[in-house]
Amino acid sequence: MTAFKAGSSQVRRAGRSTNLGVEFDLYWQAPEEMERSVTDAGFTTVFWGGFPADGPDSPAQGYLLAQKPVAHAPR
Repeated sequence: MTAFKAGSSQVRRAGRSTNLGVEFDLYWQAPEEMERSVTDAGFTTVFWGGFPADGPDSPAQGYLLAQKPVAHAPR
């Protein structure tokens, strides 16, 4: 399962992690883009859900449960 912040896929500079000196970017993915990325990687969506934003300064939340089909050995 993966959780993500629903948005417009714009890069958001997140700054530095707590006392580790590591900089990172955040991507708030559009739900359609997130699902397309998962299916392009060979997974099948099992469940998609989410919550609306709490206010103008918070993003909507998305949850995606996917599975990769089991490959069967040739007989």
